[in-house]
Amino acid sequence: MRTAPASAYSVLAHEANVDALWEPAIRPLLERRFPRATREEIRDARAYAYGGAVIQDLGRDFAALRAVM
Repeated sequence: MRTAPASAYSVLAHEANVDALWEPAIRPLLERRFPRATREEIRDARAYAYGGAVIQDLGRDFAALRAVM
């Protein structure tokens, strides 16, 4: 018996991980590592965290775009 792929949920699940861990773990880590970072830079880092969390969900089809460019 095989299970059905649940890829439709993967992007939301990975974004939810960033949201759940932002305040208790990720933000404090960034503030310790980059003590001179402004609030705006820390806010921008969250956008990059979202991108890094979901890029693997784009998978093979996204990688194929590189060949077209």
